[in-house]
Amino acid sequence: MLTQDQGSMSGMLVVLEKATLESARQFMAEEPYNKAGMFQEIMIEPFATRVPEPEPGYLQRELERETLVSNN
Repeated sequence: MLTQDQGSMSGMLVVLEKATLESARQFMAEEPYNKAGMFQEIMIEPFATRVPEPEPGYLQRELERETLVSNN
């Protein structure tokens, strides 16, 4: 990731498909920039693919679910 003026790096985004949180942590522990001490912070968050749809109608159902949640 770059700063707004694109003059320097401001971060890094890594998208992994791992079976467990521990396996994601292990991957990041071995990541070369991390091992070199280049990261101030590491955040590991879950991620779900929305596009392309995993199955027909999936996005519509998600939209309806999110609309219900935000209206309650």
